[in-house]
Amino acid sequence: MFGISFRPRKPNPAQTAKERLQILLAHERAGGTSPDFLPLLQRDILEVVRR
Repeated sequence: MFGISFRPRKPNPAQTAKERLQILLAHERAGGTSPDFLPLLQRDILEVVRR
């Protein structure tokens, strides 16, 4: 009727990749040690970008 949808939005893969990349960059700039999740996060970002 008014164009309002109550269904949850499907996350945009590009936006998700952008947010993950921002997390990676912020962590690298902080100079912290690399926890186990960062390599996994990097792989996820590369996978989304390849699509």
